[in-house]
Amino acid sequence: MIQKILLLLFTFFAFQVNAQNINKKIEKFLKLNGTIGQMEKTITKIIEQEVQYYYEVFGNNEELVKKKITEKLLTKFKSIIIPIYSKTYTESDIDNYITFYSSEAGKAITEKTLMISEQLDAAKMQMVRNLEFHITKEIKNLKKEKFEEKKNEVIKDFSNFKSYELTDLIPFRIEDYWGYIDRKTNNIVIPAKYGNLEFFHPNMTGHYKGEVGFDINRHGDISFFEHQEIVDIPFEKICRAKIISSHNKGYKGFKVDEEGSLSEYSDIYKEVKPFKKGDKYYAIAILKTNGQYGIITTSGKRVKGFDFTQKKILLNKDANDEKNVWFFVQNDYDLWSLKNFNGKIKFKDEILSSPSPITTFGLSIMRKDEVFAIFDCYKMEWVVKPQIEIIENITYTSKAELNKFKYGYSHSDREYATIYYSIEENDLTYFVDLKGNKYKPVE
Repeated sequence: MIQKILLLLFTFFAFQVNAQNINKKIEKFLKLNGTIGQMEKTITKIIEQEVQYYYEVFGNNEELVKKKITEKLLTKFKSIIIPIYSKTYTESDIDNYITFYSSEAGKAITEKTLMISEQLDAAKMQMVRNLEFHITKEIKNLKKEKFEEKKNEVIKDFSNFKSYELTDLIPFRIEDYWGYIDRKTNNIVIPAKYGNLEFFHPNMTGHYKGEVGFDINRHGDISFFEHQEIVDIPFEKICRAKIISSHNKGYKGFKVDEEGSLSEYSDIYKEVKPFKKGDKYYAIAILKTNGQYGIITTSGKRVKGFDFTQKKILLNKDANDEKNVWFFVQNDYDLWSLKNFNGKIKFKDEILSSPSPITTFGLSIMRKDEVFAIFDCYKMEWVVKPQIEIIENITYTSKAELNKFKYGYSHSDREYATIYYSIEENDLTYFVDLKGNKYKPVE
């Protein structure tokens, strides 16, 4: 038993010694053929470039640092490359290589290889740059060809659309693609093959197969551009108002500047949003202590009926009421009501959700779970009462170009627009006007 163990130990030791001998031979071969020397030269060059940026840090220790890093990297390099050679070449192969590279002919090859290595590297880099240039050029040419092909398809599709009144073209979508139908007949004018098509108001922007973008003006003229997907970037309004400690004489109010923007407020509030009623300023505020909403005067006095017991309060900026100010008020069950400054309430706990921050002519989609509705924030009445059909958006068509303001299109421009809202029905999206007329493509 002891003899077997000794034999195994001797065999293992002999294998280890043999492996070490082969590794040393490989290292000698790599020195002779210039591989290690070339790597050392490359490492030194990179280190010298880096050290220049940190000269003040290294100072007189520059050479010591260069030597230390070079030794570490060369050791690492050899630990990577030697096993590759040991798996590929036999010991006999390595011995033959060492014999050759120790000869005058081998030394000459190594010397001249090192001499031209930098030129070879430069030539390789030039070839890479040339390759990149030619690939980029071919890609541009192919993209241009495809762009022209798709552009011609768009021109062909829209060749007859000038015979239609542009405001009579109603978009529809099947799965992910848009087309147009004629409002009067519901017949398909443009097949559903476009990434996006809009109503004419009076111009229109669309795109085809994600690459070809196009604009069509009120006269039906088409211009093209390369379409790029737009990524929405979140915008956070930075409040630069000064926060005043409530310990300063019990301060609980707020102030606005000449433009009506918030300039300072008490630190008892998490957020303060001023608004004007007549010639006085008030603010919707959120208490830090409980997160509840209320309305205050500039001195911090609470307005009756809005004394920080509401889960949320939003100003109805579209309300058609010159004598009063109206708010959307949320209860603890996440249902909403309309309430004015005098305490009058409309649609108590009937409104599904808060209005959109940006309305279309004062109209807003309301949604709670799978129930949808459209509320007229201007007239404060239902346009589409709560129902289960999926309403996606509100849009319009017009013969004149209408101004879009910070909070959407003004209710004062309603008379110049024909307003529609979209319904999603399985794979089909179609539009409905405010009279309830549905515009679906005729098969």
